[in-house]
Amino acid sequence: MPGISLVFNLAGELRKSAIVQSLGETLYFPSNFQETLHDSPSCFVGCVRYEDYPVTTFENDSFQIILEGRIYDKPLEQVQSELYELAHLIFGSNPRDRLVNWLFHTDGEFVIVIYDKRSNRIALFNDILGRLQLYFHQTQNEILISRDIRFLANLLPLRQFDRMALAQYLLLGFPFGRRTLFENVDLLPPASFILASPHKFQHEQIYSFNFDHKENRTKTIHQNAEAMVSIFYEATRNRTNPQHTNVLSLSGGRDSRSIGAALHNLNLPFITASFLDYYRVAKSDVELAEQTAKLFNAEWRVSELGPTTGEETFKLLKIKGGLCGLRLCDILVFFEAIKQYSDQPIYYFTGDGGGKISDQRAARHLTDTHDLVQFVTSRHQRASLDTASALTGVPKREIVDELYECFEAYPEKDTNQKHVHYLIYERAPKFAFESEDRNRCYFWSMAPFYSIHFFNYVMHCPDDQKANYALYSEFMSRLSPSAAALTEQNVGLPITSKRYRLKHGVKRMLMGAVSRSPRLVRYAKNVIGRTNPYAPDHLIIQCIMDQLRNSPSVSNYLSAPAVHNMLSNLQQYSKEEFQLLLTITSAIESFEEPHTTLEQYWNKQII
Repeated sequence: MPGISLVFNLAGELRKSAIVQSLGETLYFPSNFQETLHDSPSCFVGCVRYEDYPVTTFENDSFQIILEGRIYDKPLEQVQSELYELAHLIFGSNPRDRLVNWLFHTDGEFVIVIYDKRSNRIALFNDILGRLQLYFHQTQNEILISRDIRFLANLLPLRQFDRMALAQYLLLGFPFGRRTLFENVDLLPPASFILASPHKFQHEQIYSFNFDHKENRTKTIHQNAEAMVSIFYEATRNRTNPQHTNVLSLSGGRDSRSIGAALHNLNLPFITASFLDYYRVAKSDVELAEQTAKLFNAEWRVSELGPTTGEETFKLLKIKGGLCGLRLCDILVFFEAIKQYSDQPIYYFTGDGGGKISDQRAARHLTDTHDLVQFVTSRHQRASLDTASALTGVPKREIVDELYECFEAYPEKDTNQKHVHYLIYERAPKFAFESEDRNRCYFWSMAPFYSIHFFNYVMHCPDDQKANYALYSEFMSRLSPSAAALTEQNVGLPITSKRYRLKHGVKRMLMGAVSRSPRLVRYAKNVIGRTNPYAPDHLIIQCIMDQLRNSPSVSNYLSAPAVHNMLSNLQQYSKEEFQLLLTITSAIESFEEPHTTLEQYWNKQII
């Protein structure tokens, strides 16, 4: 994973050779190289990147500043001046209010490190949405921070997988809260501020959104949609550069069509790219993507993917350390194709974050935090609570209690807005942000919907305007009436249709009712074909059996009888559950064993 890695030792005793070696072990591609950005007795900052990956360093007599990522709404000279000013505050008086204000008025995805040459102190902070994943470990004398979890894992004196995190991963598809797959390795939250000196260490989250407040509730749906379009145009324009080729990942869905409309209306050149999966499940989406590209007079390219082999599976495992589900590995072939589109560096646009325009409250009214826990563990479950507990040995009560404590700590008073907080601060970073980081291994990936200015405005729009895509319909219709009028294949109607919104309203009502029972949720998913089981002769089943047999570490962290029970009762478990299990078993093997079972399936279809 490209990006920075930092080690600070309060006693001034760096493990320099181990640090450099660990950094070198994150060079996953021939185009990657490593750099030392700062090297002093107590602090080391290095990075792994490719030629166009954005890491910028500037310094004066007082400070060295390292910027990873991109800031879109300010020229570099202005950013440099503002950061020097912030540096004086950070190492002087209390910088919290000024730093929060700066983050709110800075549209970008970034991590910033500032070294004070006079006092040998170092500060680090990230953007207000935490768009670039950062992993963190602290001992009594040392802190480790990295964009690549493998860098930290390699340096841990005692590396252990976190059983609670494994249980949460099986249940929801990701570790919850600040947990990662490893004990004592945290995911840093958005707007984190870290200050380290030879004498002390300070770490806090300086801002968290409270979604109870809706400042735009007094405006009409037309006024809000009009303002959103204006902000969205600005966010899209700022994310282009004449020295880069704009490539829009076009699925035919609402989000990517909206970005295409903005690029088209702004007369910004772009190529559209789609992929057709090996099983051709997304054939209708690809056809809609082709219609959309023609509508915008944009070049359209489609990649037909082959079967997912052990090679792609192992590559994704290597670059994301298990934090991206392995079922997503076939997209790496698509990225390799996109890299050949242009001699210029690629700016890759995705529709991530577009869901914020829709109603993100739970599908039914939630009465209290206990009700929220029940809804999330039912509606959002990947594996059942019973399965997660049986495989990891973590009691069900402990899994549920930790979710309750996390939800109770959210700043919202309204339980229904706590669900919104869960989607923004839990689900989005663990799914979308990890996936975007996967993209950034190949080229810079951007999502205009996550512009802080757009995000802040949309999250202050009232939920009743967002309900059943009413606000989204207004937004899209103002961007492009023609794009909004295209029929979405999974609904059979355009978003502008009243029947479209009625259909979603009925579906939401039914899911709200079904969500009261995890068994009904699983049954509903079976009915719509999302959880069909694997056949007994599928290689994923054989691979998991081989891992259990070959790897003592897998048996150490997972219950062998529980795994065998799954393998012996395939009809009771979904494909997704086995894909999650494969991700966990493969991650354990890759970190704990000299060789992985996946290598035996290098040229074989495994997922």
